[in-house]
Amino acid sequence: MSDLRPPNRFADVTADLLARGYHVRFRAAGTSMRPSIDDGDHLTIAPIRGDLEPGAVAVYRSGDRLFAHRLIAVGRDADGGRTLSFRGDAAVECDPPVAARQILGIVIDVERGSVLAAFVARARTAALPVLRLRERSRATYLAVSRRLSFS
Repeated sequence: MSDLRPPNRFADVTADLLARGYHVRFRAAGTSMRPSIDDGDHLTIAPIRGDLEPGAVAVYRSGDRLFAHRLIAVGRDADGGRTLSFRGDAAVECDPPVAARQILGIVIDVERGSVLAAFVARARTAALPVLRLRERSRATYLAVSRRLSFS
């Protein structure tokens, strides 16, 4: 998602909380991920457990800015290090390559007003990816999701 503001302190605190295993929730700014994520949507980010697979929407840090974009491909740089290619859903071109150490977390929920879009994170330890729009309250969604188990 384009830039998630404010930079600097926000990026530092977000990175620290995710590194400690906490989930983070904040309002997105920008339109690069439309229609999946729109300006003003509330995102819930979880720490990454396992490897990301193409199609996942992850948050990465580039300088003092955070981006929530979709993973397009995983490759290797000249030194054999893992690099990831991201692109906003509304963008024509991919972002510059991202090193694995820049990845902070994965988007697990997008809330737009009273509509909750649940991203089942694409990681090898998670279930198959699903995007579900629910016209339910957050409490109802959480009650239903607690009863589901992913094997």
